[in-house]
Amino acid sequence: MCAAALAWCGFREIRYLFDYRETALDFAMPGDLEILDELFGAKRLRQENAFFRMVPIRDLAAQSPRREALLREIESIKALYKGLKVKGVNRKEG
Repeated sequence: MCAAALAWCGFREIRYLFDYRETALDFAMPGDLEILDELFGAKRLRQENAFFRMVPIRDLAAQSPRREALLREIESIKALYKGLKVKGVNRKEG
């Protein structure tokens, strides 16, 4: 769900697995960064703002007694995501 929708829904804390830059670089999906720049003139979201606080799940895992296992699981998920092939959509300008 996009950040604006989360803000409108009233979520005060958002936990996320991969940030926009990681998604753009590692998964070849730069769309979110492009939208932020085009619509709002922003290169990134602020981690804390008037609407919500963003919390990386990786940081929570690093604080857990099960740190090593959780961080390995995150890397495993990342490897799975990287293996997915996103098919582009060709739009014809009319």
